[in-house]
Amino acid sequence: MKDIKLRNEEKGAIALLKSLPIELGDIYGLMTELIEASKGKGKRAIVARARQCIRKGKEAMTNEEKSDHFENVVGMMLESKAHLRPRTLADIRFHTRKLLRLCPELKKKTLRDITADEWKEYLDRCFRTPSQFKKGRSILSSVLNYAKKRRLVSDNSTELISKPRIVEKHIAPLSLTEVKRLITSARECYNGEGLAACAIMLYAGVRPTEVQRLSWECINLKSEKILINPIHSKTGGCRQVTIQKVLKDILRPLAPKGNKNQKICPANWLNKWRNIRQHAGLKKHWAQDVLRHTFASYHLANFRNKNLLVEEMGHSTPGLINSRYVSLNNITPKTTKTFWHITAQ
Repeated sequence: MKDIKLRNEEKGAIALLKSLPIELGDIYGLMTELIEASKGKGKRAIVARARQCIRKGKEAMTNEEKSDHFENVVGMMLESKAHLRPRTLADIRFHTRKLLRLCPELKKKTLRDITADEWKEYLDRCFRTPSQFKKGRSILSSVLNYAKKRRLVSDNSTELISKPRIVEKHIAPLSLTEVKRLITSARECYNGEGLAACAIMLYAGVRPTEVQRLSWECINLKSEKILINPIHSKTGGCRQVTIQKVLKDILRPLAPKGNKNQKICPANWLNKWRNIRQHAGLKKHWAQDVLRHTFASYHLANFRNKNLLVEEMGHSTPGLINSRYVSLNNITPKTTKTFWHITAQ
């Protein structure tokens, strides 16, 4: 048999194949699959596409193997989101620390190794009520979305975890007697420092967290509007709320003559607000948004305009107005008229 002369490249290829810890049959199969996946016109095109397949496959495998531990990812996320509101950052820290404290095994696993079922078990362990579970799931989802963008995980596992059904508790609006006691208490306590904030929540429906961020420059008594900027708003949107006459009568003598950057809420507001409510006899069973519910109920009873109320409340649809905020039980035309004139008397 005539000897076949081999080029140096061919000799090198044979030597390489012999040195590999793989059977020639397996090598043949791998090469066949690579060529099949690298179809192209001409030898050069096949080689170029084969190299592209190898490169992209290597990148995909690297991304799949790349991950980090939950605690480290949370730290990176907080650093990247340092511009967010302090309360938002505090929420993230509180919920992620609780997960780490009650689920110590999280410190030993990378995010890519944790399944949706395991995340569900961790959330159940840490957050017992439906509302707590929903909030914990939301925070976890933001962490996993951050990790997904950095290719530390392939998917956000919380998408496979159902949101709990939350039955909203009925929050009845304050009675006229309770409204009068609260306004009187706000006038009498701390030299009336908390009256403006109290009145804005009651007669403009501004959320408690929003009023804490407002300053007097957001109050325009001339145009009779309160400007809720995106930085102040819970939802991140901007809206204007009408200053009704009763609210204008309260705010006019309280407005500072000089510094408009002054906050609506005084220093140590949360403690002062708690004491104001206690002085009014309203400390027990106080619901967080009861003043907002009171505003919504009396607003709809008086103006009979649901679309206007949706706009004033900063909602996008009437859904929450219908299902949660408005309660017209025991609200009559007479009590409605009295509500919108209580502090003008």
